[in-house]
Parts: sequence; structure tokens; C-alpha cells
Amino acid sequence: MEDRHAIAARCTDMARRLIEGRKVIVAGTLLAPGGAWVRGLRELGAGPFLIVATGIGTGQLPSEDEAAWVVHEVAAQDTIDEFRQVERLMADLPPEIVEAVERFDPDRSALVVFPPFSSSRELCGRAAYGARRPEWVAIEDKTTCDALFDAVGVRRPPNEIVAVERDAQLAAAARLDQGAGTVWSGDARDGFNGGGVFVRWIRPDADPTAIDEAVARFDGQCDHVRVAPFVEGIPCSIHGIVCTDGVAALRPVEMVNLRAPGASQLHYAGAATFFDPPAEDRDEMREAVRRLGTLLAEEHGFRGTFTVDGIVGADGWVPTELNPRFGAGIGYFGAQYPSVPVPLVHQMLVEGDASELRAADVEALLLPAADDVRWGGGWSMIRKAFGETESVRVRFDGARMVVAGEDEISDGELLRGPNAIGGYVRVNFHPERMEKGPSIAPKVVAALALADELWDAGIGPLEPPRDVRGAF
Repeated sequence: MEDRHAIAARCTDMARRLIEGRKVIVAGTLLAPGGAWVRGLRELGAGPFLIVATGIGTGQLPSEDEAAWVVHEVAAQDTIDEFRQVERLMADLPPEIVEAVERFDPDRSALVVFPPFSSSRELCGRAAYGARRPEWVAIEDKTTCDALFDAVGVRRPPNEIVAVERDAQLAAAARLDQGAGTVWSGDARDGFNGGGVFVRWIRPDADPTAIDEAVARFDGQCDHVRVAPFVEGIPCSIHGIVCTDGVAALRPVEMVNLRAPGASQLHYAGAATFFDPPAEDRDEMREAVRRLGTLLAEEHGFRGTFTVDGIVGADGWVPTELNPRFGAGIGYFGAQYPSVPVPLVHQMLVEGDASELRAADVEALLLPAADDVRWGGGWSMIRKAFGETESVRVRFDGARMVVAGEDEISDGELLRGPNAIGGYVRVNFHPERMEKGPSIAPKVVAALALADELWDAGIGPLEPPRDVRGAF
């Protein structure tokens, strides 16, 4: 078996052969992350570049030497509203974008790439490389995924699928509540959803206002809701990568889901690999992802990266949803191997252009490295708008996060900047300063509290989930 550095080099060379010397259009992304994407592809010899951006975004912007760009600002109510607006925009482009694309690529030879979670399949008549197939998008429905878990023998919480109707939802909740309340998850009638936008925790003592808010969230946007017992524990996802010869099962990734006191909406706030569930739970997660990946490949022709989200609770890990797409938590791949263009490798798998990449290679590449050096942080979309990116060095003072002095060692970086919803706050932790094992969620809570203190971000008080498994 090759060592992991040789495998990484082979992945990089595989991508270079595809993209070297090619014009590239990066579309459907904010300008700042689009610039980061361009910088990685430039290292492989690609260029020139055009970024079709839907806003400015937070982070380092590209220079004029790195790319040309056209920006059409999207303003949204939440992450799913933003995603759907972007998809509609890409399907019905305004004249200024069409003109910019045709001016940049008159011979239609450019490679067009969208973010790998996007469902957009073309831009100005140019096919998107590695686009999600509609049948794969359809699988991502929280009211139908349990049939897939059952088909491969993966245990899951009980649930009922009911119509979006207050009395029906409350009746199902009464039958299923095991003492901690219930979770209501909306279907994918209008397209896949994520980030907790269509998920509500109805607590045992929920007041009528919270219930009314939950029902109103689904009304008119979903037909059915899955009602399941709330499982206390650490939200934990695991990724699989379907290669031509099998399924690579990766390592657990904590999904930072926080709670506002008394609120029904959970606050999705990041992803990280510092958390270590018990070994038996990790083994169960990896076996589940192998079985589900095999099912996706054999019955749906799926290739590339997918995620299975779940909870590490008192009785072990149970899955809650299956997402046949690239997830935010796979970011540790790129952090481990900056020379490997991870989204492009995923898209190459989708297109069938990565037949030389074996599942065993992926596991050898990622598992030891990701266990050795951890990754991640937290973030929050906020209503308050910021005009540009600003960052501060931060450190922990006990459980609190504070601004680090010039002569003090920092534990991370806290930044704010523009976003389609208004603003964006993010904390990036320095891996060498974080403890391996415990949940990172309490530290994210402290970081977001500091953002409120520094910038009046309006996030409000948040609480982390409880580790009831007893691993740490």
C-alpha cells in the first residue's frame, strides 16, 4: 500500500490532468469562497477564471490577477432560502451575467463548476461538471430516509410521518415522546433542506407559541413532517465516499447543533473533528456508512461523497438523515491536504473521471491523518449586516473566550463579514490548542457569545448539547 503522501500526490496529479490549461467558470458561490477555490485550481495550472458570484461573502477576496468576476447580490431569509434563490438565479440569469459569461468564454470551452452541493446543472447552456443528478437530490428527504436505513439493517429511532397539521403533529408527538420531547423534520417537497431550517425540537413543556411557530415553519413549504423522539447527545455525522471499487468509510465529524433556551429551532453552528465518540460507536457509524454507500451505488448509481447524520446518545449512535451530497464536515480533507482540490475530486468521481482512486486509498489517505490532526470551528448566519471582513485573535480564559493580547498565544481566530442573510460570524480553532475527545460545542458557544459582545451580532444566549454517552 502506498503511503498517504503518495496517494495525495496521485490525487493532485489526477486533478491536474483534467484541469491544467483550461478556462474555468466558478459559479453559484459567494466571491470570497470562490476566490479560495480559484487559488487552489490555479496551483494545478488552470486558468483564466471567471467567478459568477451571488454576493461578496466573508474572507479574502480574489485579486484582479487571480480572476475576473461578476456579482449579482442575493438577499435571503435563511440558508435554504439562499440556496433556492441561487438555483433560480442560475436557471434564469440576468443579462449582465450572460454577457460576462459569453465575453469570457465565446468558444464555450470553459469548465463550469458549481459548489458540489448545488443542484444546478448548466450555466448559459454550458453543462456543469460533476453536477448532482436529480434522482440523487430526491433521495435527500427526511421523511423517506428511514426506508434506506431499514433496507440495510441500520438501527434508527422510531418515528411517524404525518401531514402538516397541528393536531396530527401533536398527536404523533404524544405517542412518541420518551421524556425529552420530539423532533419534527420537514419533507423535501420544494427541494432538499438542511442546516436545521426545517427541523424543530418540541420540548415536553413547549408553550403554544413555540408549537405555533413550528407548525407555521412547515405550512406551505412541506406536505409531511417526520415526528421522532428527541435523542439527547452529541450530533455526529460520518462521511462515505463511493469510488468505482467500493465505499470508503471515514471518521466521525461533530455537527455543532446548539440550543437557545426555550426555543424550538436548533441552531446549526459548525462542524469539527475534535470530538471522539466511544470506539464501538465509531465502528457502528463506519459500518452503517459502508452499507448505505453500497445501497446508493447499486440501486441509484451514486458516486462521490455523502453523509449520514445522527446522534451519539445514551444508547449509542443512531442516524437521523442521509444526505447524498458533499457536506461541510468533509472540510478536514482539504485542511489535511491543501494541494488536493477536494470538491473537484468529488466531481471527478461523479463524472466517472476518477476510476484510479480506490476506496482503500481514500481510507489510507484520510483516517490516520484526520485522527492525528483535528479540524474545525463554528459559525452563525446573522441578520446584522457587515460591509467587510474583520477578524480578531482570541483565546480562552477558563470557559470564556476573550480577545488575545499582542503578546498572548491565541486559541483561534474570530471573524465577521457579509452574507446573503445579512452577516456571518465564524471561529476557526487552532488544532494544536484544542483537546482531543470532548465536544467542541461549549467552545463554539463561548465564541458566539464574544461575537455578541464585540459586534452586537444579535445571536443571543445558546447552550451546547450534553454528552450523555459518558465517553469523556
